[in-house]
Amino acid sequence: MCSVHSARPFGPRARYTIPTMFGLHSGSKREIVAVADIGSSSAAVAIVALGSDQPAVVLSQHRTDVTMGERSAEALASTIASALEQSAQTARLNLPDEHVAEQISSVYACVHAPWTRSTIAHALQTYDEDIKVTPDVIAKIGNEALSASGREHADFFETSVVRVELNGYPTGSPVGKTAHRILASALSSTCDDALYRAASDALARQFPNTRIRWRSAARAIVATSNALSGKQGDGIIIITIGREAASIIVVRRGVLDQEELLSDGLHALLRRIGGDSVQEMLNVLHLIGQDMCDSAACESMRTALARVEPDLVRLFGERFAKLATHRRLPSRIILLAHPDVQQWLSKFFARIDFTQFSVTSQPFSVVPLQPSSMGHLVITEGKLTPDASLLVSVACAQIESD
Repeated sequence: MCSVHSARPFGPRARYTIPTMFGLHSGSKREIVAVADIGSSSAAVAIVALGSDQPAVVLSQHRTDVTMGERSAEALASTIASALEQSAQTARLNLPDEHVAEQISSVYACVHAPWTRSTIAHALQTYDEDIKVTPDVIAKIGNEALSASGREHADFFETSVVRVELNGYPTGSPVGKTAHRILASALSSTCDDALYRAASDALARQFPNTRIRWRSAARAIVATSNALSGKQGDGIIIITIGREAASIIVVRRGVLDQEELLSDGLHALLRRIGGDSVQEMLNVLHLIGQDMCDSAACESMRTALARVEPDLVRLFGERFAKLATHRRLPSRIILLAHPDVQQWLSKFFARIDFTQFSVTSQPFSVVPLQPSSMGHLVITEGKLTPDASLLVSVACAQIESD
């Protein structure tokens, strides 16, 4: 498992061992950072300007796709790391002239499934009388939450207190307030060791002597969805369909509650459908999703989709059933997927009868996550068109900078 390069050591002498998302960079001025988005079979890098109380600005960006094939875990990790390094080189070369000389202060590296897995733990501390909440107090309770997981702290590549409740009420700014009952929710993530080492080396070569802030995709997507839709009481489900893997995250009260990983992603769906050209299949799926498809190719695709749909229903139904074992699922889904299949998948999840898992016993309400919906968090310079996955990683960096 991955050790934490960007976190301080745990232990009784540590002053503030768990980083929190509460005002660490308040008052900061414009900052140039690199944001890496490491997917199941691709890697992207953006050079970004962060500023207080304003959207992040993507100055340049590039994504490199890779063909996975039958390889060892080490070989796959090396391939992804090579794609990451190529994307970093291209993003730096494509920087507008006026930004070339600017110093990159840090790197945010966001890692997706299947490379990471995230869990949440909670710890409650009560006192006989109100005490003043300090970073030390939050860190101590956060450490207790992590200890309850039974894992060694060195196993985690990311730990963070993501929610604090004072006397039963959540607050985004707990430090300095008083309370006699403090609940801390700590997110922890593990990472594939081979991928972590290879990606670390690649980023260190491209951004020498620059701090790397490791983030899980689960942390990034939950933070972004909270910023977009608020911390809804009944929660949401976030489904991310990557190229080679997928994840289902249940969010309750603004915090990751459960996560299920699937080894099937977009490419598995396309293999089930069958066809001579991946791009042609994506084009037809895009048209079907837009209800703009009436050609022979469209009819052939609809026939293929009807054939593979029972497998998809079983695949996701099994995961929904597992997640709903002790508590029914929220009724709203946020979907992050390839833009050519996003609309079709949105209709699939809304149409299929998964009502036995929903808290409302009604069909899921599905909202596809579009780049345009993140405009108050991230904007781009010129005609750049980053994909939604990269924009989520950038949005996470911006949220933390605020």
